Amino acid sequence: MDSFTMPPQCNHPAPPAPPAPPAVPTAGVPRRIPGHLVPLDEPAKKLTGGSSDYYVVFVKNPTTTHRLPYHAECNDIVEALGMNFAEGNAFKAIWRRAAARQDNGKPGTTALYDAEKVEFFGKRLVVQEKNK
Repeated sequence: MDSFTMPPQCNHPAPPAPPAPPAVPTAGVPRRIPGHLVPLDEPAKKLTGGSSDYYVVFVKNPTTTHRLPYHAECNDIVEALGMNFAEGNAFKAIWRRAAARQDNGKPGTTALYDAEKVEFFGKRLVVQEKNK
């Protein structure tokens, strides 16, 4: 069996640690993120592809008199009405535009973006109807 010797240790000094961020008393202080008011001690919401707060709305005074207040979710309405892909996407874009006016919009989108989505999917609906 061959003998093995350990290589000599490296004598280079370790790089200095990066400086710590300055301590700022920000816990509980709100910060403005497009479409959201989030306390600084909470991480910014990440888009995950899953259910999101901007697709939920509280209905305080339902149209039907004897109904209790409830939370409505965009996707539940899309599925309950059996919307196709184009209908669902146009509906979601209109929902996001309205939610943004209440400071609950989807991060990274604009009113113009959603208007263009409505236009695109509206044209798709016209094509679908003409091809029936």
